[in-house]
Amino acid sequence: MLPDVGALLLICVSGGVDSMVCLDLLAGIFSKNSRISSAVLHYNHGLRGEEADGDCELVRVAAKQYGLPFFTEKGDVAAIAAAQKVSIETAARNARYAFFQSAADKLCADHGLPASAARIATAHNARDNLETMLMNLARGAGGAGLSGIPPVNGRVIRPILCLDRPEIEQYARDFGIPFREDSSNSSDDYTRNKIRHSIIPVLTELNPNAAAAALETSAGLRRDEEYFSGLAQEFTAQFSDGGSTDAAAMLALPESVFARVCREISPEKLTRADIARIRSGAGKSAGSSRENLSNGQTAVFEYGRLRFCRTESPGADTRWEYGLAPGEETVISEAGLIATVSECEFVGIYKKIHKTFTEFLFPKSALCGKINIRGRLPGDKIRPFGKSGTKSLKKLLSDEKAPRESRDKIAVLADGAGVLAVHGYTLDNRVLREQNAKAAQAVCVTLRPLE
Repeated sequence: MLPDVGALLLICVSGGVDSMVCLDLLAGIFSKNSRISSAVLHYNHGLRGEEADGDCELVRVAAKQYGLPFFTEKGDVAAIAAAQKVSIETAARNARYAFFQSAADKLCADHGLPASAARIATAHNARDNLETMLMNLARGAGGAGLSGIPPVNGRVIRPILCLDRPEIEQYARDFGIPFREDSSNSSDDYTRNKIRHSIIPVLTELNPNAAAAALETSAGLRRDEEYFSGLAQEFTAQFSDGGSTDAAAMLALPESVFARVCREISPEKLTRADIARIRSGAGKSAGSSRENLSNGQTAVFEYGRLRFCRTESPGADTRWEYGLAPGEETVISEAGLIATVSECEFVGIYKKIHKTFTEFLFPKSALCGKINIRGRLPGDKIRPFGKSGTKSLKKLLSDEKAPRESRDKIAVLADGAGVLAVHGYTLDNRVLREQNAKAAQAVCVTLRPLE
């Protein structure tokens, strides 16, 4: 857990007993090691006025006594919480860690070290871990939440996580470590304080070593979580292409791994109810189904694969249309294309010209008015190139296995008589009537990706 030689150790100190003891311990360990640079970080949340300023001054003086550089930042956590619509606790934690991480990046750069060389030491202890496990249990957390506080999380390390608070307080008394008590710790306005004041005393009465027992439990749960998450990652690497995942293979997984795969492949957070809906959708025998989720996503099952897309608002109008004029270039943002239109002589080499259906040559004599490029409309039909009969665009795109949520973004070329072509898929046999005409004039439409 402790930093390697050549690393940068940043000790986060609030001024409370835990962090002041942590500072004393780490400063004592590394004070004689010239190959490890250390510094003290302090974040003022701007919540307790002069009291918080006094905390900052205590930490500043302590850093000077230990011969360590001191860096601080003051924020307005109340304003941050209001703007982000989160609790004071959440806003304070986010702001504090943002400062720690940015300070680590800057100091690494100043020392000519890679960002990975920094270690950010916080003073979480065994009782903090117990409180966190209980908070997460009350919220209905899964294995990851019940694993408590990890000893190492990226660059963040918790050197005194193995110590219970009474041990820390005894150390401060024995060695005369100065500290300040945060007055907000006595208030039950915060969830953690309610647990600390009302629940922890009962648990420690039942078992004086409750915090140590919770550490062992959280370590075991963390090992289990790492194992099952590893299985989910292996599955995803084998059965997911980054955009969709084999739904049948997912359904064969144990529920614990299935849930982790869902969370691995979903762009948004999922609730247990969301995962139950996904499992239900994966088990349906129909060729296509959709499950609306609580996070604004839809789980789409098509052709045996699962993918996620944003849920469309009811009644959303997806229609769009652009007029095409020869000699012009038009950006079709809805389809992610640029359309270029020109006039030229017609030649009847359709198999070559229309091979990929991204460049189209329409004889003027086969056109009815101007050419538009638009999204599909209800009732659109086409006589696909090289085939007999008429087919609806809905059936065409279904047969071609076009992703459902992208079908309204597919470019359709049409004139006054109906559909002329579908970008990437086919063109209408109507435009073949003039293929034997000599020196006929034509309109060329080229579609290329919008970069």
